Amino acid sequence: MGITKAKSVKGSLQAEQYKSQEIKESVFLHQNKMTGETPEERWDEMRTISELNARIQNPFIENVISPPEQYTQNFTDKDWTDLAKNYAEKMGYNENQWDAYLHKNTDNPHIHLSVNRVGTEGKTTINDSFIGQKSQKVMQEISRERGWKNAQELTEDKKAEHKTALLYAMQDSTSWQEVEKKLNS
Repeated sequence: MGITKAKSVKGSLQAEQYKSQEIKESVFLHQNKMTGETPEERWDEMRTISELNARIQNPFIENVISPPEQYTQNFTDKDWTDLAKNYAEKMGYNENQWDAYLHKNTDNPHIHLSVNRVGTEGKTTINDSFIGQKSQKVMQEISRERGWKNAQELTEDKKAEHKTALLYAMQDSTSWQEVEKKLNS
């Protein structure tokens, strides 16, 4: 299962520009209910809609979606886009503006997805209560659907692997130095 984070934020042009930085090896994946072609244009569209509701303090939700590397090492940009769309749908974002970027500059590529909580009618259409927990549950559901193991299962697999290696190294060894030598090889 991947790691996801979601939190309500005020949002800013700088945050939108951060997601698109070349140094992040950024790839624009998708936008929903927007027509802008640049981060600045998309931000302007989202800000304009969010200003329809002056009472909301944090009109945006920033999401980070980071699946385990072993499941995404052969992902294409289309696979990443499909994951972003699947996540957004399950989070209930499809009636709102959102955009997604992929960052490839880390050992574990990840998606940044920004959502406008304010709908085109000026009403807050996405409740941010427990949004982080909801995000984790959605990622668990996506992981199950894709046959991905969760963190606990991956840890158990690693422990079993280490135990097997240790038992093998202990076979026919007469000292801990021999065990250590076998483990290192």
